[in-house]
Formats: sequence, C-alpha cells, structure tokens
Amino acid sequence: MSGRADDRLGCLECGLIQRLPELAPRQKAICRQCGMTVLRHCPNQMRTGMALILSAIILSAPSLLEPLFVANVFGHQRFSAVFTGVTSLWTDAWWPLALVVLGFVIVIPMVWLCALLFVFLCLEYQARPPSLPYVYRAAETLNAWAMPDVFLVGAAVAYARMNSLASVAITDGGWCFFTFAFLVMAIRSTIDSAEIWNAIGSPPAVEGNVSLICPGCALALPSSSSGKRCPRCKSMVSARRSLALDSAVACLIAAYLLYIPANLLPVLRIAHLNSNFSTTILGGVWDLAKAGMWPLAVIVFAASIVIPTVKLIGLTWCLTGTRQAGTSHLIERARLYRVIDRIGRWSNIDVFVISILTALIQFGAIGTAQAGAGAVAFGAVVVLTMLASRLFDSRLMWPETVSIHER
Repeated sequence: MSGRADDRLGCLECGLIQRLPELAPRQKAICRQCGMTVLRHCPNQMRTGMALILSAIILSAPSLLEPLFVANVFGHQRFSAVFTGVTSLWTDAWWPLALVVLGFVIVIPMVWLCALLFVFLCLEYQARPPSLPYVYRAAETLNAWAMPDVFLVGAAVAYARMNSLASVAITDGGWCFFTFAFLVMAIRSTIDSAEIWNAIGSPPAVEGNVSLICPGCALALPSSSSGKRCPRCKSMVSARRSLALDSAVACLIAAYLLYIPANLLPVLRIAHLNSNFSTTILGGVWDLAKAGMWPLAVIVFAASIVIPTVKLIGLTWCLTGTRQAGTSHLIERARLYRVIDRIGRWSNIDVFVISILTALIQFGAIGTAQAGAGAVAFGAVVVLTMLASRLFDSRLMWPETVSIHER
C-alpha cells in the first residue's frame, strides 16, 4: 500500500493496520479484526483533562495524608489514613504488603498524575521538549498500576467490617479521597491515547508499504523501521516480541504456585477481647455474608475469588493457544485477554482492606489486627498475573497481517 500515514493506525492488540476516517465527536473506531477500540474522538479532551488532572493533584494531599476513618471503642480512638496502613504493615514486618499499598495508592498515582500534567501543559502551550514522548509513554505504563479507585472499594469494605466491631465515622479526609478516586476514574474515561499521540506529533509521511506498527503509539511504519526507534514516541519497533510469551508464562507459573497458599493461609488475624481468630479470603467473604452485608460479600467474592481464578485459567488458554500457534477461537481469546488485562487490578481489594484494618484495629487488650502470610501470597498472585498480561504481546495470538482496511 502506498500513500501517507496520517490516516493509518495499527491495532495494538492484533497488529492489523487500518485506514481510519474522520470521526464525529464521541465516535470511536473499532478494529474490524479483533474488536478493540483503536480510537475515540473525545471533544474538549485537553481542557477537560487538564481540569480533572489539576483537581486530582490538589486533592491528593488531604486524600493520601489525612485520616479516612476514626474508630471509637470504649472511649479509645484510632485514626486510619492511607499512609498509616503502610506504616502499620511495615512495623509488623509485612513490608511486601506495605510496598504494594505505598506504590499502587500513593507513589504511582502521584507520578502518573504529574506526568500527565506535564504532557497536557506542553500540549496546551505548544511546547515539544525532547522528553515529551518519554514522559507520556511512562504515564501510559503507570496507568494500569495506579489504584486509588480500587482502594476506594477496599475502604468501603473495611468500613463495613469495622462498623460491626466499633463505632466508625468517615472523616473529611475520607470524603476527599472519595472525590480523588472518582477524579482518577474520570481522567481515564476522558483521555484517549491515540488522540494524545496525534497531538504530541503528527504521523510522518510514509511512502510505500507499511508492515509494522509501533508498540508504543500504534503508528504504521515501513518494514525498514524494525530495530529502530519510532519517530513519534521513541519506542523500539519490532514485528512481534517473541520473548514476551516466555516472560508471561514464567509469571503465570509463579502465580499458580502461590495461588494455593494464598487461599489456604490466613490473610488477617484479629484478637478481640479474650478471643483470637484468623480468616482466609473465603472466610472473609463468609463473615460479610453472615453479617447480612451481601452486596459487599459479592464484591469481595468476585474480586478475590472469581477474578484471580478467571485470570489464571484465561491466561493459560491464551498463552497455550499462542504457544501452539492455534487459530481457533481467536476472537474469543482476544476478548478474554482484553477483559483480563482490564479487571486484574481489582483483585487488590482484599490487600487494601487488610492495610486499613491493621491500622484501625489497634486497641491493645481490647482488640488488635495483623496481616497473615496468605495476604502476602495473594498480593503476589495479583501482581504476577497483572505482569503476565502486561508483558504478553497479544499480537502473537494472531497470524501476521499487514492488510489496510477501509473503514
């Protein structure tokens, strides 16, 4: 195919190169081969995105540092903030869990928001520093690992569980975090990556055949670009990342090995007056159900039992089919992989619940809470399955094709 590349875009999921039309506001272009959304036309994306990012950054300080809840037991008060959960886990020597909360709820979201702010300011004022594509690539990578929205659901579950043991009130910091998490979700729904890349740099003219796509920005490129940097986002261009399959398989095997202890070992130990009890993941679901909190029990069961199981089985099917170069059920495998990649982060709800409860339930002889070994194993399963889906190059599932379809 010959022509200019400014109307051609590759699908990052299956590798198909397609010719795209002009989209009306709020329209989206769907890959005709795998069904992935390759472009969404979001009107006023720059102004709306800038407002949301600035609002989230302003709210981040009270959201992450101020107490979320205050618990009162026989006149004794305890406050729980995001950071107190980190310090509580670290003090109890559960540093892997502390790093998970610190990274996914505090550090990564802030770096992600600051990177987006830098990109939007550059685009707003027509600045194109050499670092711009690298910063936006970093922001795209961090996006999946920023989890204030997941922590918010975990905070709701922790509030419900704690309310059965003590008097708990949501503080101003808790309402700030509630707003902060919703702003993060709004940012994700507003920003379209393909439109941002087009704003960062217009696709250069490419004469002749195009047979490759950039793995970073989906730019259609000639075969001579293999092994070189993308002219727009500076990613290394290659046909398909064959080592990505081996990396994903290694992470998946490790996740399987940790899946059994994650479900059998206790994730939380609570000493309450003269009684001590430990609870597993499934036991926590049963406790919520017995207390009549069926909606929360369903949420925790889905996030902590169903999603991890679906991820393990689904990734096994996708990776095995790819290893065997199978072409059957490609559409179904592509859809399943897309779902797994998007929902995997929500399994961290239980880890975040534990971080809140271990900080909140510290009343000496009246009651204390500590994390268990099962929580570490479960957190590792969540991270490993996320790594497996992120490292895997889904283009390997599809037969090599460079067809350009009129849309």
